[in-house]
Amino acid sequence: MGTDEKLLIRAGRLLDPASGRDEPADLLIENGKIAGSAAPGSIEANGHRVIDAEGKIVCPGLIDIHVHLREPGYEYRETVASGCRSAVAGGVTSVACMANTKPVNDNAAVTRLILDRARETGLANVFPIGAVSVGLQGKELARAGEMHEAGCVALSDDGMPIMNSGLMRRALEYSSMFGIPVIAHEEDCALTEGGVMNEGLTSVRLGLGGMPAAAESGMVARDIELLRLTGGHLHIAHVSTAESVAMIREARRQGLNISSEVTPHHFMLDETAVEGYDTRAKMNPPLRTSRDIEALREGLADGTFDCIATDHAPHHRDEKALEMDSAPFGIVGLETLLPLSLSLVRDGVIDLNSMIKLMTTGPARAIGVDRGTLAVGAPADVTVALTERAGEVVFNTSMAGYQEIITDPSYAGQIVVMTCPEIGNVGVNPEDDESFGVRLSGFAVREYWSTPSNWRSVQSLGDWMLEREIVGIHDIDTRALVRHLRDHGAQQGVIASGEVDERALVEEAAALPPMEGQDLASVVTCEQAYSWRRGTWSLADGYANPGVEGPLVAVLDFGVKLNILRNLCDLGCRVAVLPSGSDAESVRAFNPDGLFLSNGPGDPNAVEGAVELVRQLLPDYPTFGICLGHQVLALALGAKTYKMKFGHHGGNQPVQEIDTGVIDITAQNHGFAVDADSLPDTARVTHVNLNDGTVEGLAHRRLPVFSVQYHTASTP
Repeated sequence: MGTDEKLLIRAGRLLDPASGRDEPADLLIENGKIAGSAAPGSIEANGHRVIDAEGKIVCPGLIDIHVHLREPGYEYRETVASGCRSAVAGGVTSVACMANTKPVNDNAAVTRLILDRARETGLANVFPIGAVSVGLQGKELARAGEMHEAGCVALSDDGMPIMNSGLMRRALEYSSMFGIPVIAHEEDCALTEGGVMNEGLTSVRLGLGGMPAAAESGMVARDIELLRLTGGHLHIAHVSTAESVAMIREARRQGLNISSEVTPHHFMLDETAVEGYDTRAKMNPPLRTSRDIEALREGLADGTFDCIATDHAPHHRDEKALEMDSAPFGIVGLETLLPLSLSLVRDGVIDLNSMIKLMTTGPARAIGVDRGTLAVGAPADVTVALTERAGEVVFNTSMAGYQEIITDPSYAGQIVVMTCPEIGNVGVNPEDDESFGVRLSGFAVREYWSTPSNWRSVQSLGDWMLEREIVGIHDIDTRALVRHLRDHGAQQGVIASGEVDERALVEEAAALPPMEGQDLASVVTCEQAYSWRRGTWSLADGYANPGVEGPLVAVLDFGVKLNILRNLCDLGCRVAVLPSGSDAESVRAFNPDGLFLSNGPGDPNAVEGAVELVRQLLPDYPTFGICLGHQVLALALGAKTYKMKFGHHGGNQPVQEIDTGVIDITAQNHGFAVDADSLPDTARVTHVNLNDGTVEGLAHRRLPVFSVQYHTASTP
């Protein structure tokens, strides 16, 4: 919210760990500060924007003191702006960002750059953490005073342990002059060299290099002794071992100025998550054993830990797709911090008040920032998120794919209802469009998220839809609507706004023409033939231009997705795209080596001239069809198609290949199917849908001709 906005959060359960307050109340916010609170309904709106929080928790905004925002230098992984969007999407209103940027945040100039980027974004509060050593080299102390004056709230070489004990001693001594903590990444590099996971039976069985628990606990023991010597403030980051928990607990009992954090992935997952060589489970420190998880949870329950933090460390997916030895350590966590931490409440490890304390006042005290309270005059950082059924865990992840659906020509003439409860999280990017225009009739979602969290996003979904005049509606019960469609079949619909006559709208919807008989392919096809030479997108080069001289594929465009064309180029093909209404002479003029029949919308029987065109070309060219192209091919072979009551829409469609028995989970969008009984003897069914037995693939018995009804959701 803007600092000048007046806001009334009404009738929420006000939960403030700083004061111990836990009661229903109205909360008034003015000019970026908390102006007051009172019993529900007792504060008049008086022009304030009102948020109805009945049945929800209102608490201080969550604080994450262990975040890697990656900017400057690694913007392809994350930026300050995208990281802040991710934070607020997860209810996190304040983040402290680590110094391992490029250049390293070891001087005031970089600190100020990060703060400037945060102010420009205007979302979460950003508190930079300066480097302990110059360049994170572990040799020479960075200018702590200069960085503190510029805005750094702590010092850390996180990602690079401080192996030099003398340097660590001096860091604790100098940081105490400014009243800020040293945040320690505890790892003995000599013990972890070549390791990618926890050392133990699982690492031996998988043949992977191990990182022993002693590599962490030994360094924790050293730094506790240095803390005892210097009297500074030591904060232990991402604790992962039972031995470390025990030492921190004892140091607290002795009155040492020590604080510590634990991450959700360490108290949720053990080392077996690496099985299957899944690089998403490659962390540093690594996921440990069930014994260590139990010790971490005991530390949360008895107050050993001061806070829960994420160690949010985004990487590009291409980096994580490398083999286990080469893939980087790290996982994202800002948007899953709250739901994963709620599992502790569900499991009875801690109560809800304690959980919120570990993510508000606890981290605020650990790094000395003015956050984590709902007192009058305090900063108005507020999270309104949890339902009263706080023991339940809801994994509400960002959904990608809606832009691909909206721009896929196969959805022409349809109002698409998204069953994922929240849409808009990742924004939009023009590079991800699947066509040159939008043919969707309408878009319905349960909850629209207007603040994207994606480093590639250039615009919010709502603004993008407005520019393209796409009608959308949100705040409807999409699950109820889907259940209705599931019971009664696909139906015609109308979206309207303003003062409307519901009866008239029902009559209008009933009068709409049915999908049968509609040639929508002619609406979405290209106007004239064109060549395509662009491959798929990559991090290093963007969209590739292979410049291939391989076989020429003629694509009959019934509504082709651009990623199909890109993949053909990646396979070494030259591509010529022709309108669906082309004649045989026009196709042959290109002298193609093969023919591709694309996906598309509408009734295959209505695609003017296409069936006869394909029938003429089949003897001369190897032919492959997808979706509508599959149905057109079946008609050209002499089969029939029919309108389905429900159709196949969205993911999770199980398809079995008859010859091998292999089952694929596919994405589909079609309302017509091929009649298996009508197929001639020259064709055979190759794939079937396991839900309803419909034809999902066919092949000619003699000619190099085949097709499938489905394709993958993004890049077939």
